Amino acid sequence: MLAGVSVSIYYGNVSITSKPMTANVTITDVPKDDSNKYDKMSASLSSHLQSMKPNDTVEIWIWLTPINESLVPPRPNNDEEAVQRTEVLKTLFAEKEKSVIAWLESKGLKVTYASRYAPLVFANLPKQYILEIQQLADVAWLEMTGKLELAG
Repeated sequence: MLAGVSVSIYYGNVSITSKPMTANVTITDVPKDDSNKYDKMSASLSSHLQSMKPNDTVEIWIWLTPINESLVPPRPNNDEEAVQRTEVLKTLFAEKEKSVIAWLESKGLKVTYASRYAPLVFANLPKQYILEIQQLADVAWLEMTGKLELAG
């Protein structure tokens, strides 16, 4: 049903330079009965989950839903404004990450990394929790960690 469908996902304000990052993902066949289980994850992560044993873990990127752009100050005209804008962004990203980090900690899981400059958290998770975390409202996309290539 989903074979050959190409999805483009755009994340704004990923870096302090605010250059948008683009990830092009191709969704592969997902069994019909499992289609809802893999709604928010890459094809590579979905495929990897199929072969995981119950105690296996995999490190993933947990991309969160975008921050409220209306709260971000306009582009800076000087160094002082740039510092203020960066601080606002870091605060907004930290606020966005709170619910996901709290959820992970409530399950006894540790955050590997929480970005200060993007709505992004890394964690090493077993299959069960990968399937659960994608159901959180603040989670936009899950991907196995690895080499990231910017479009362009």
